[in-house]
Amino acid sequence: MTFHETILSKLLEYRENHPHFNFLMRQRAGAGQRFESGHWFQGNDDYAFVGLINASGGSNRTRSVGILFYPTDNGYTCNLEVVYNEEKDENLIAAYQALIHRIGPFKKITETKYSLHIGEVSKDNFSTLFTFLDRNYQSITQEFRNQGKENVLVSNKKFDSMLSRINEVKASISSKTQTNILAYYCVGITFKDGDNENQLSRFKKENIWENGYGDKNIQIVKGVKPGSMIAAKTTYTEGKNGSTVSVLKIHAIGKVIANPGDGHILKVKWEDNLNPFVLYGKGGYRSTISQIRNQETIDLIFKVRKGNSPDELDKLNINEMALNQILYGPPGTGKTYSTKELAVQIANPALSIKKDLDSVQKRELILSEYDRLCEAGQIVFTTFHQSFGYEDFVEGIKPVTTADQKLIYDIKPGVFKKVCKKAEDNYLDFKKGGANEMAFDDAFEKLKEEWEENEEIKFPLKREGYDFTIIGFTEKSIQFKKSSGGTDHTLSISTLRDAYYGTREINETGVGIYYPSILKRLKSYESENDSSIKSFKNYVLIIDEINRGNVSSIFGELITLLEPDKRLGADEEILLKLPYSKDETFGVPPNLYIVGTMNTADRSVEALDTALRRRFIFEEVMPKPQLLEKITYDGFNLKEVLETINERIEALLDRDHTIGHSYFIKLKSGDVDGLSRVFKNNIIPLLQEYFYNDYEKIALVLGEGFVKEKGTGKVNFAQVKNIDVPESEATYILLPQIDDIEAAVGRLLNTSNE
Repeated sequence: MTFHETILSKLLEYRENHPHFNFLMRQRAGAGQRFESGHWFQGNDDYAFVGLINASGGSNRTRSVGILFYPTDNGYTCNLEVVYNEEKDENLIAAYQALIHRIGPFKKITETKYSLHIGEVSKDNFSTLFTFLDRNYQSITQEFRNQGKENVLVSNKKFDSMLSRINEVKASISSKTQTNILAYYCVGITFKDGDNENQLSRFKKENIWENGYGDKNIQIVKGVKPGSMIAAKTTYTEGKNGSTVSVLKIHAIGKVIANPGDGHILKVKWEDNLNPFVLYGKGGYRSTISQIRNQETIDLIFKVRKGNSPDELDKLNINEMALNQILYGPPGTGKTYSTKELAVQIANPALSIKKDLDSVQKRELILSEYDRLCEAGQIVFTTFHQSFGYEDFVEGIKPVTTADQKLIYDIKPGVFKKVCKKAEDNYLDFKKGGANEMAFDDAFEKLKEEWEENEEIKFPLKREGYDFTIIGFTEKSIQFKKSSGGTDHTLSISTLRDAYYGTREINETGVGIYYPSILKRLKSYESENDSSIKSFKNYVLIIDEINRGNVSSIFGELITLLEPDKRLGADEEILLKLPYSKDETFGVPPNLYIVGTMNTADRSVEALDTALRRRFIFEEVMPKPQLLEKITYDGFNLKEVLETINERIEALLDRDHTIGHSYFIKLKSGDVDGLSRVFKNNIIPLLQEYFYNDYEKIALVLGEGFVKEKGTGKVNFAQVKNIDVPESEATYILLPQIDDIEAAVGRLLNTSNE
């Protein structure tokens, strides 16, 4: 197979997490039957050109914008090329020129041909190219949208058609050259021609899977070998306002037991009692049948193939929650409570809420469980602000007084590192198994409790008579006293943790000789849990007002570690050495969820750090006036009041500055004093902030029941030659006191008889 296969595989891998990234491939044979020999892109054995725009570049027969790959000894060199030497469309030419100016610096080859060196990539690591695409792909496509040339962008339909054709050719090649190799596939469960009904129940009943797309996908279906695994799926996207994530939902898993070879039917043994689940960022498998080549995706979908039974999978608390998500919306929409409800749902998915509970009782139950989970350390809450930094979030150096009253500077973990270590401990403990052994954190707490009761506990070394004692603990280390009396050395708690779980071997030289006896004592503690099953827990970090902090500075180098495929245990897991804790590695565990909130009145979603936006799912939380419909007053209910106010704010500003329902939600019908307080303490101050004390606009929102005209008030200006006296305009002020709030709101609604 040509090197085009490596490029295609890597680009498809990138597309799994970026479903809007579409590119061009060959669709039919050209000179020398290159397509059938695996040259999937324009080019040959010497180069490959991956088109990004579906418009011809001229007589050289390449596309106008694309990535050019040249093989090297170590991988490939990549350039972005823009070619339009025969283009006549002025709008297209304007788009090309704007693109060159925006991305730059391009090397000018001719008047209509430009090249930008992206960098070098290896056959296994395309991160340089992927980073370039992260930064620039949306900009490239946007320039064509700006010129009204959306028609040259590669549509999902065209992309799927090209990929389907390549898969058919691959299957044909495979059927001729390969033996019976186990493979993995995603397959669709609906038919095309006007019949979109879900076919899965029929498939299971008849023990088959059927290709319902006429003469498409014939060759790839013929090439599926008995013994291959298939996953019945649907795909879709979630997210709003420019941040979208692809979703792959798995409905059933089966094994192919026979292939009649007609290109339509596969005989399948479907597994029983599989609960459907979703994988975020994996929705690139949109074709009717697609072979899965990414090992991480194979592991995530077919987890039972790794030796776990379906019952054991339940212990992982697999749910449909995204690992990283942000709730955003205007003030007062209940984002903070929504994060608490979401955190409880993640941390304790087994929580049962009776259907007969009213909204108040349900809220009390959720808040009570939230408090319990916070106390247990499964939910952690923090708030970003302007002075919140990396040292508060990850780790920093702080002064500490030791047990022997010495002042030292120790590395103190921040809120993120603490919750990561807590979640990691549970994750490693679950992986380790052995119900009689404690988790490290529990065993370490027991050790500290014993030491507090008896600070003279002796820990032996291999050499008799050289026992040592612990004299204190810091966040990062154990302080100990040698038999000789020396207290200048410490033991790393992180190293001890790694040794406890078998992820690090301790070299028993130097200070390393002091670890084994402490480790032996930790392992001697038995769990008080009688269950034979370890409990796998989810942990949640809530970051309130996430947009008020400098996200790039706060997360630092850890922003990449948030991605699901970069977390501990993933095939592409990343472990970093933090700048302060250079003697330990750090990774983000797979059972840590991050839920953020942001107030769009403070800062729009689009203004948020781009790297953060790519790694989070965004869920909009907007005002819900319907919740206020039953709160009534003389002649109106609060639903119509909030709807009226927000319609006017949206017309004068935008929807990001509308007002949430939570300001009114606790009021009772007829509570005029409470309604007055809400307007005085919440609504009016918000409007003053929104309109920068422009009382004319506030008057347009609230009406004459809240705002009055101050009058023009003529000013006796000095007479100056050639200067016209300005005309006096009416000004408006807030009424100092509202005597009848119901009448004032009536005037706001334009229903008052006054």
